[in-house]
Amino acid sequence: MSAPINPPDLDLALKTLWGASGLPFGAAVQTPYASGTFKQTHHRLEQLVSVRACGLLHGPNGVGKTFLVQHFLKSLPDKRYKPLVLAPPLGGVSRLEWNVETLP
Repeated sequence: MSAPINPPDLDLALKTLWGASGLPFGAAVQTPYASGTFKQTHHRLEQLVSVRACGLLHGPNGVGKTFLVQHFLKSLPDKRYKPLVLAPPLGGVSRLEWNVETLP
């Protein structure tokens, strides 16, 4: 049996593989890259909220679903909406459910 392989340092891997200086997700990104898909999905989320409807956002792992929803929720006016984010136990990110309540 061989010795376990140590995973590479994340910072070193990011810099070596992609030339990145930090994680390209979450708090590290102030302004997301607004691709056509990002804009379209953001617009559809706005439509859902405006008509007080439910929706389902799905896709493969790592495509930015969680990031998109987090960015969208930050764009809602604090005085009008109260977002509630429910994530799977242990902080998994494979599924994210959310609800937006209109405040009285």
